[in-house]
Amino acid sequence: MTEAMVRANETTVPVLPCASVEETLEFYQALGFGVAYKQTRPYIYLALEWSGVALHFGTPPKNIDPSREDAGACLVMVDEVAPYHAEFTRALRAAYGKVLAKGRPRITRFRPGASRFTVVDPSGNSLIFIQRDEPAELEYGGSKSLTGLAKVLDNARVFSEFKNDDRTALRALTTGLRKYGSTAPPLDVARTLATLIELATALDDPEGVDDWRRRLTALPLTATERHQVTKTLRTPDTLHLSPTATPPQPQDRPAPSPWRRPVRRPVAKSYRFLKAILETAADEELIRRNPRRNKGGGSERRSRTVSSSSASARPRSGAPPSAASGAGPARRSGSRRASASTTSATRATPCRPSPAPPSRTRWSAPASPRRRRR
Repeated sequence: MTEAMVRANETTVPVLPCASVEETLEFYQALGFGVAYKQTRPYIYLALEWSGVALHFGTPPKNIDPSREDAGACLVMVDEVAPYHAEFTRALRAAYGKVLAKGRPRITRFRPGASRFTVVDPSGNSLIFIQRDEPAELEYGGSKSLTGLAKVLDNARVFSEFKNDDRTALRALTTGLRKYGSTAPPLDVARTLATLIELATALDDPEGVDDWRRRLTALPLTATERHQVTKTLRTPDTLHLSPTATPPQPQDRPAPSPWRRPVRRPVAKSYRFLKAILETAADEELIRRNPRRNKGGGSERRSRTVSSSSASARPRSGAPPSAASGAGPARRSGSRRASASTTSATRATPCRPSPAPPSRTRWSAPASPRRRRR
């Protein structure tokens, strides 16, 4: 009988907390994971698999707060991290139309040559992909072999890539640029400015971006140095280092038609939304009845714009209709007679049927005053 012994063929599967089953399944299936097992009652348990990665999820603790992003973590050791990041970004772009790089869930940005990236799921769990040949120790504060602004850049890289702390990296670069910017080589200044623009864009903090971009554009860099600057970034398209030769010219737009397409106003939508809320409250007996009962309040009316020609042809208020249109008898003034008809203004077809015309009443022109005999 062979004695049982420990063999190096173990498989470790993490069990992470799941704050929302629907959101968790939607996100991981968008990444490409398949559902191997799903249970929601009497307790939550999910089993997801992709490639050689297996993730299990269970009932979360009562005090879990996904916004803190400290629910759980899992390290995935791989030979090369770049293909994994490229596969996930392709899957996210196909599912959501964009790469989720902000908020939660998200995937962190990847700089060429980096050795790790992180996936944060809706429950606040972190899935960290790490390259196996990554350095075992990190030199916080920057590499000891570097000095000045280059050392500050290396320190910011550690905070951004290994701690996922872009805010601290932004503060470190801002302080370092103010301290060493006047004496540092132009290439280090350009790399610092480019990294500041990238971090501020990722953090939705536009303050200072325009000034950094102007300083970066004004630096005397060669084409090779500019390529080196963009190569070290994760999102080089945020720099706009290649300005266009001529600004785009505005296209000539046709004159608007006198009968414009009606613009939908938000009043009717707001009324329908409020009415639906009150109807729900009345159904649940939170209120006695729905107080909003304006007939036709939720309908949208079309507005029309009358051309100047038709507006000038309209009769003035108080004037009889036949005097403006020329349909009544001609009006006499002395020995001369006014024309019996005038040219009617051209009117476009209205967007809605006009109301029925009022009943015509016979109108006679006032008698002309008698001439005084000499």
